[in-house]
Amino acid sequence: FKTAASLCIQDLNTTVGCNHDVENIPDQLGVTGALASLTVADGLITATGGIEVDNSVYTLTPTYSAANNTLNWTASGSCLTDNLCRK
Repeated sequence: FKTAASLCIQDLNTTVGCNHDVENIPDQLGVTGALASLTVADGLITATGGIEVDNSVYTLTPTYSAANNTLNWTASGSCLTDNLCRK
């Protein structure tokens, strides 16, 4: 999802419109087990865990500069503070 979102951002020259199931970004996931869902909205990737991981959330937030053509990602979410995932 991160690669697909990155390519979308580069192609559109913005994060706006880079959503799941458009611009070659896969459809959102709805699965059972440790991962309950995974969505992409305007480049923001949100993974929500199931009960096995206390419904923890992991987000990757894109910061895009069209002027410099740079894309950086910031990891955040409760899974980091719960020590269930890494940056």
